[in-house]
Formats: sequence, C-alpha cells, structure tokens
Amino acid sequence: MLKLYLDWNVITTLRQIDELTNPLDKETFNKLAHILIAGREKLILPYSNAHLKDLSKSYKKGERKRVTESLNFISLLTQDICLTQYWNEEKAKWHYRNPKTFFESLIKDVETTNSLYGLKESLAELGLSNVFDSFKLLPHNIDFQQLEQNKVFSLIFKRAKLENSLYALMEDITELFGELRNNPVVYNELRSMFTTVFPLDPKIHNVPNVVERLRDKISKTMINESFKGLKENTNKTSKNEDYTKIIGTFMQLDFAGYGTDKLTEKNQYDNLFNDSLHCFYGAHCDFFITADKKTYKKTKAVYQSEGILTQVMKPSEFVELLENTNS
Repeated sequence: MLKLYLDWNVITTLRQIDELTNPLDKETFNKLAHILIAGREKLILPYSNAHLKDLSKSYKKGERKRVTESLNFISLLTQDICLTQYWNEEKAKWHYRNPKTFFESLIKDVETTNSLYGLKESLAELGLSNVFDSFKLLPHNIDFQQLEQNKVFSLIFKRAKLENSLYALMEDITELFGELRNNPVVYNELRSMFTTVFPLDPKIHNVPNVVERLRDKISKTMINESFKGLKENTNKTSKNEDYTKIIGTFMQLDFAGYGTDKLTEKNQYDNLFNDSLHCFYGAHCDFFITADKKTYKKTKAVYQSEGILTQVMKPSEFVELLENTNS
C-alpha cells in the first residue's frame, strides 16, 4: 500500500477543480483525482489534525456550509483514516476517526492561554497559585551587556533585563509567543533583525544539505545557542522526538530566512506552524504532495537533514511520476 499525505492546499483544490481558471492546473488536478480514485485500493490517504486546524479558520469566519462540505470531502477522500500526534504520546497514531467528530472535539477544546498571567489565574482556580514561585529564586544568568547592540533583546527580554530570575524570563517568553501568534508584524520584525545579523548565503539554495550549512554559518546565535541547539530546543512539549526535530527544523529554517513566509493579518503564525505540522505528518508517508512552493522548499530541506525518505512533490511532479511509471 502506498501512503500519500496531501497538503491542505491540495485537498481544497481537489474539492474545487471546476473553479480552477488555469488550464494546466485544471488538467493536473483532474489527473491527480483520477489517480487517487483509480488506485484507491492500493493507496492510504490519511488526514490529520493539521488539516482540521486549517479548516477551523473557515469555522471562525462563520463559513459553516464550507466546513461541513469540506469535512464530508475529507471523510470520502481518506475513508476516515486519521494520523495524529496526540498530547503526551510518544508516537503519532494511525487510526480510524470520523473527521466531523474530531473537528467538533477540537472546536470545543479550550484555547491554550498566551500569557503566564492567564495560566496563573487558571492554576489559582485549582489551588495551585504558587506553582511558579520557585522560579523567582532561580537566576537566568544571561549577560545582557554582550547583547545590548542588538535591539531585538530590548523587545523580547524587558523583565529579564531588570530581574535575574527564570520567572522574569518565563514572563517575557510567554508574552512574546502571544505577540507572535496574534501580531504578524512582531514575527516579521524579529526575523528581519535576525537575518540582518546573520544574512543567508546566496549559494545556500544549491548546497546538498541546507541545515548543515546553516549550522556552520550560524555557529553561535545571538542567545549563545547554535542553530542545531535552537532547533532541538523548539517545541520540547512533545514526548515524540521526531515531532520536536522536524517541526523545530522547519520553523528555524523559516526564521533564518530560508523559504520564508511573510506573515500578514491573513497569513499568521498559526498558519506557519500548521505548515510545519503537515511537514511532520508527511514524514510518515511515502509521498508528501504540496502546492505551496515555500512549504515544498522547507520540507525538502528538513527531510534531507533528518534522513527522511519521504518524497516531497508538487501535484504536477507526482502526476508525471505516475504517468511515466505506468507508461
């Protein structure tokens, strides 16, 4: 059985082929649809929570009809085969789960708070209001005098500059993540500052391993952490080491200026993170098919760096491959 992971942009286009105006795109997706239908007995096409998170944007806009039609299409396309990394589990899980019921459970989930203050308020209700007090006694020992030349630290570490404690550092970081998620300008500016200090090598697009070149180029970053260290310390909330490595590498590539997505009011941080989730789930299959050029670029670099054998292809490349194989 061949496992194919389709990016959300591919699934949405397959659902609306008749609306395509480009003749070549229309021909490609008609061929892709035929391949998926004709080879259904030999294919496994999973959906993931990343697809449902993408769809949740339409739900938030009140587009209930589109959401229902999309969920029905996902169910028909994937036959309810679900691939999802659940909280506190060491591996992503393959199982059958109806997309509609899964989507409803995601919508009902309480959104994770973006601020330490909000988290403290929630813990107080459980009688755990003092859980963070110990961090007030632990120093972070960051030498800000060495970092004063870069204004990015004045933006990020306002409290930690005044108070040498992990608690102050935690407050700064949680506030930063809230800003990153809700204000695309903040992410764009931080990335711009970073890439100004560490400009991307123009020849990097032609090197065999992009991540290795970045590790050499950015041997020590502004916070005294190697590129590899930054990647490995991203998203350590998961017990799944592959999740940490793949998503961490994807996000760091974007931040370093490789295959960069400019964030806007429409294309926010959550969209970028969701792209990294698709990259992670694609690594569980034989092919990851995406129509997004930047996701394509970053994902190929991630898989190459991590030794992942999944083939990353555009819809046209996959169609051509199958046609040549069958000819």
